[in-house]
Amino acid sequence: VDTVVYSRASVHALTIADRLRAGDIETARLVGLPIARFVARTSGAPNPMMEAMVRPYVEAAAMTQANNDAWLVITLLTATGLLVLLFTRRLPAE
Repeated sequence: VDTVVYSRASVHALTIADRLRAGDIETARLVGLPIARFVARTSGAPNPMMEAMVRPYVEAAAMTQANNDAWLVITLLTATGLLVLLFTRRLPAE
């Protein structure tokens, strides 16, 4: 689970950051940014102060998505185990 969470969190964070830089309002809503301030921001590269303000929101959203990925892996492994269990036979008693 740790491997999935920590390897996927950085991927999700980069994706979220790229979408925010592109001006995606749905991503801003997902992260929890104030939509009015996000829309009113000036175009161009974000300044370091804005990046520092948004970074905790992006990290939290990325970690949430990475945890969802980990739960998906656990679900798939459990479902696979249960499916395999259906095809096993009981050994005869001696």
